[in-house]
Amino acid sequence: MSDASALPRPLRSVAAELAAYHDCEIIVRSNGTPCNLPDRTRSHLFRIGQEAMYNAVRHGSPKNVLVSLTWGEGNFSLTISDDGTGFDPKKVSGPPQGHFGLSSMRDRALRVGGTFDIESNPQGTRLSVTVPI
Repeated sequence: MSDASALPRPLRSVAAELAAYHDCEIIVRSNGTPCNLPDRTRSHLFRIGQEAMYNAVRHGSPKNVLVSLTWGEGNFSLTISDDGTGFDPKKVSGPPQGHFGLSSMRDRALRVGGTFDIESNPQGTRLSVTVPI
């Protein structure tokens, strides 16, 4: 297991890098009492968070992105919300068209026993992953 800051710290680095090159503010917040996550889980969660932030700024043109890391009793949640243009998750291109972002994030969440949910409309997108700890 790694230390409890091993997920927030690299996500903050990605957020700072993206914000420096895009016209948006990206905030990473931690809620609850941080605890260690298994390396495999942390790695998958980092990749999900990284991909979700990149997708938000690349495709949604948001002014604000909020990344919330929440340690709860028995589970951990990673939620990425933005105020961008949104999209229809049912109509997004997938692996047959050479686009692997959403399916990869979903697969990563399932590999660590988690759930994956995405909601989107013209006012923004909210992606959340919850894993047991």
